[in-house]
Amino acid sequence: MLHTKDSKLDYVQEKKRAFRKAGRKAKMALLTEAAEFTGYNREYVAVLLRSHHDLTKPRPKEKRLRLRIYGPEVTDVVLAVRRALSGACGELVQPDLLTMTDKLVAVGELARPAAETMMLLSQVSLSTVKRMLKEDHDRSYEHLKLHGGMTTPGKLLKAQVAVRVGFWDVTDPGYLEIDTVAHNSGDPNGVFIYTVNATDVVIGWTEPEAIMGKGERATVYALDDISQDIPYPVLGLDSDGGSEFINWHLYRYAKKHKLNFTRSRPGQSNDNAHIEQKNRVAVRRIVGHARYDTPEQLMILQELYRGPWRLYFNYFLPTRKVTSRSYDRQSGKARYTYDAARTPYQRVLDHPDIPAAAKEKLRQDYATLNPIDLLKNIHRLENKLMATLQADGDYDEILK
Repeated sequence: MLHTKDSKLDYVQEKKRAFRKAGRKAKMALLTEAAEFTGYNREYVAVLLRSHHDLTKPRPKEKRLRLRIYGPEVTDVVLAVRRALSGACGELVQPDLLTMTDKLVAVGELARPAAETMMLLSQVSLSTVKRMLKEDHDRSYEHLKLHGGMTTPGKLLKAQVAVRVGFWDVTDPGYLEIDTVAHNSGDPNGVFIYTVNATDVVIGWTEPEAIMGKGERATVYALDDISQDIPYPVLGLDSDGGSEFINWHLYRYAKKHKLNFTRSRPGQSNDNAHIEQKNRVAVRRIVGHARYDTPEQLMILQELYRGPWRLYFNYFLPTRKVTSRSYDRQSGKARYTYDAARTPYQRVLDHPDIPAAAKEKLRQDYATLNPIDLLKNIHRLENKLMATLQADGDYDEILK
């Protein structure tokens, strides 16, 4: 017969008085009997029989008295940095604490913390930061339901565009994964807006641009604009098999600019893991899954993408990159090791192959930027975009 934990403790509690009054031989017999009944180790049963605590009642947890090291001054700075990073998690906030604190002080958004507070910020651990952030959840962005993809296979030029298998094996910046994001709210009929998105595999520098429809020429023009805004030379493009990419226009563009043009395997989304992740955080996170199909909405999206959002995303939002992968054969689970969180801007400055002139230009641009002002402009344009949906009467349907 199997006994529950409560029944075992009840049994041992009943035997405790007899155990205390018994002689040596009787104690040994009681101990053997209790061990057989409960299935516990004899030494553990002996400890239970000798205890003065009522085993049928839960033992109150003793509060650990510990000196408080990080006061409200430190917590206030941590929360201010988190708000400037748009509600980022502790893993992204903790490595960037000192840099973002100095930036917020420089642009007048935060009073200069005391020297003691700065010293504590330099040594605060990740677990402590996560405890500080536990009750400060960011609900600025409400995610709508994700609909299916809109990739239409490009049947031409497949033989000319090489297939890349698996992960990118490059260490030089300038190799971009590219993709389009459809803004149709699940209805593929008619003409609507797409976001052409590009991200650097090594640096993580990300540039989105909005276009009306998914025309081949419009896609090439968007990629050309993106290439000019990336602060170092573009060396390669890698796309899925969509017809907006696998066509003569982009093929000739890549050949003219001497770009390494490749495509991923059909049905293998992990081949484009970098851009798929950026589609979520750099596009869906701020514009959702609504349908955008008017010239006014196109202008707002362009102002958002090519203005405050690209600056805020690349200069101030830190990201982590996978440095190694291991797999447990028994459980089938993968374990990933990440590097320290850094922004794309910081990764550019740290990379030895990017020209010094480009780095100096980025430093000058960074000195003029205020992350709080950028966030205000982002929210203003988001609200302006949502207002166009309310005017069309589609907003309530989208939220259902």
